[in-house]
Amino acid sequence: MPTLKNWSINVTQYGGFALPECPKFFLIGEVQGHPRLPDGAKIFTSQVKGFDWAKQEAQTLNTLYHLNPQEMDEEFAVFLTKEGHTLGDFKIS
Repeated sequence: MPTLKNWSINVTQYGGFALPECPKFFLIGEVQGHPRLPDGAKIFTSQVKGFDWAKQEAQTLNTLYHLNPQEMDEEFAVFLTKEGHTLGDFKIS
């Protein structure tokens, strides 16, 4: 399963950190272990279809990614704290 490092949850594929109340989510980060992309490539994903925070996973339209909270983008972590949110607040209905 590919892993994202220095990752963030975004409102669009072009950036802009997301809050849990946003209608759509995309991931931006540096990919590792992807079958078609080189390690370290900065990518933006297709739309996220679901999060499983217990397993540290995010399912996009195309790929299941491992998301280690300790490898989250530092600016995104600060943004979440400032806004009073945690990763567990991000749910997709």
